[in-house]
This record gives sequence, structure tokens and C-alpha cells, in this order.
Amino acid sequence: MAELAVLSHQFQVVYDDEDLAWVMVQDFPLPRGFEPNQAEVLLFLPPGYPLVPPLGWAIGTRNGALAKFGRSIQTSDEKGWAYFVLDETSWYATADLASGDGLHTVLERIARQLGRM
Repeated sequence: MAELAVLSHQFQVVYDDEDLAWVMVQDFPLPRGFEPNQAEVLLFLPPGYPLVPPLGWAIGTRNGALAKFGRSIQTSDEKGWAYFVLDETSWYATADLASGDGLHTVLERIARQLGRM
């Protein structure tokens, strides 16, 4: 998938190469105030992606702890992952990665969502 190749120029990316059900972006930079300042972001891709947008994502850290301005963000499993639904759901899929939505716009939306926490 061309979009993964583009994304891998900016981030370290791991993905499900069997059916592309998930993509993990490692060392994703977090907005100001987060500790640590980077985390792993896991995107859950539905069947039909990229015509159908990803709705869910998770954030995790190597030590399982995540806080913003000293306030802990609750994780929901023993490995330290916190699960979310994208709060911006408009989606415009095109064959042109530069003009349509894709993993790059999902990551931008996640950064904005984290900034509002």
C-alpha cells in the first residue's frame, strides 16, 4: 500500500501484512504537555479501508504510563493501552494521497483529539 510507504518516511510503522486490520505508528509525537512526549499509536482499519475510514485507535507507551500536564490518562488493559474513537468522522477518500483523507489525516486528527484532552 503506497500510503504506508509514504508514512514510513516520517514514522517507524508496523502493520498487519496479512489483512491490514491495523497499523502501528511508533514514536508518534504527542502534543505539548504529555509525558512521555512520544507514544505508540495503533490504528484499527475496517474492511473496505480506504473507502471506509478508521474509527478506532489506541495509544500506548512502553512503560504503560501516560499523562498530560501531570494528570494520568486512564488505560484500559494490562499492557497500558488506552482506546478511543475518532471524534472527527468526515472522510473523503481519493486515489490521490495529497488531496484525500488517509492515514496521514487520521494521525492529524488524533493529534488534535489528544490536544483537546
